[in-house]
Amino acid sequence: MGIISETVARRKTASLASMTRTQFCVRATLDVEALPRIISLFAQRGLVPEQFYCRRSGALLIVDIDVEAVDRTLFDILLQKVRALVLIDRARIVGSRA
Repeated sequence: MGIISETVARRKTASLASMTRTQFCVRATLDVEALPRIISLFAQRGLVPEQFYCRRSGALLIVDIDVEAVDRTLFDILLQKVRALVLIDRARIVGSRA
């Protein structure tokens, strides 16, 4: 690896380490339409999750979505939109973390 590519790699790592992320935790009815409906709300706002994790738990779908923190007001609106989806049992913002 050259000096330039090492410097670029260090800058990317430092940038990712300093980035604050917000985690959305969603519990939805186990249905094939739940995931596309949830993720489309993020896509409509131009948000690409840093991390997306989904698992089944009985008749529920548990979804954790980490998004780069941009604006708390935007996240509050997004949370209300997620909660308004018919398949959603519970949705909350866990908090921000670096």
